[in-house]
Amino acid sequence: MQHIEHDHLAWTLLVGELGAGKTATLSLLFLEISKLVKAGKLTAVPILIRLRDTWKPEDVQESLQKHIDGDLLRRMIKGDLKPILLLDSLDEFAMRYGHPLTLRQISENVLKTPFLKNCTIIISTRPNIISDLDQLPSKRDIFPRYYQLLDLQLTDVKEYLRPYGLESVFEGL
Repeated sequence: MQHIEHDHLAWTLLVGELGAGKTATLSLLFLEISKLVKAGKLTAVPILIRLRDTWKPEDVQESLQKHIDGDLLRRMIKGDLKPILLLDSLDEFAMRYGHPLTLRQISENVLKTPFLKNCTIIISTRPNIISDLDQLPSKRDIFPRYYQLLDLQLTDVKEYLRPYGLESVFEGL
């Protein structure tokens, strides 16, 4: 059984312009991780969250309760289950602040709960929301993995999913 390191070093940042495929990428990752879990090849719980709708950094537990049942959440907090959080649209969530955020502010404010330090986190955003994105190579302690997405068309996603019979699932997302 494959195990994933669950610590702050497992945080990943996906950056892309409007329409680059950030949401589609996270949705596909969720499906792929779910298949690995179902096949017994991965011991983790994938959770896909649209930050703009439900994220409260001051109460991560409440935010997670909107996506998973209470027993599962208690097991995750206790450490029995390790979550992989796929957090979509930091840019739309960050509009609450009224100005771009620094990498440190994202780490300390948006992802501030100690519980998240032990989670695998993949977070997506547009580049204009992070004021010091150009300094990311020197701040690898916050997001050790960083990927810039190129434009992705909806037809690209559908073509990828077609052989797996998942087009209708994707349309439902």
